[in-house]
Amino acid sequence: MGGSVSNMVTRASGGVDVVFRAPRWSERWELEDDVTMPETDPHLLATRLLMDVFVAWIARHRRDAKAGSNLALR
Repeated sequence: MGGSVSNMVTRASGGVDVVFRAPRWSERWELEDDVTMPETDPHLLATRLLMDVFVAWIARHRRDAKAGSNLALR
């Protein structure tokens, strides 16, 4: 990654910077098999929109590809 937070945000005039340390990993972030995390409605709608965009792009450009979401990383 190599970027800094200051390179990834746009500062509003008169705003403040909020900086905090976060661990690289935590047991609390892991879900056991067959355990799901609820999604908010805006998150679900955004995910569906992105899936529709990806599926349309794949079809339009005749790519040998598959779009997916909510995939577990191992």
